[in-house]
Amino acid sequence: MQSEFNHFSDSVIPPYITFYPTGTDNFAADNKVYEVVEGFKIELYSRESVSTEENKLGKYLTLNGLMWDKEQTIWIDEEKLYMTVFNIS
Repeated sequence: MQSEFNHFSDSVIPPYITFYPTGTDNFAADNKVYEVVEGFKIELYSRESVSTEENKLGKYLTLNGLMWDKEQTIWIDEEKLYMTVFNIS
């Protein structure tokens, strides 16, 4: 599956993913940051077999030790694509 940071410069045939940082959710106490936790969003774009592609990506993230949550799946009518958003922390 093709992937790119933020967006593709050229047309891409689905399925594909884009990813981008969302900020930090640091572990802190006593006015001190003990661990920096960077967050990312992954957007999965697919024309069909949405659950199949979502399951593949979820398994890949889990096998690589990443904490993730699926946020939402929406239909983009203009593009005729489904977009599923995953939060990574």
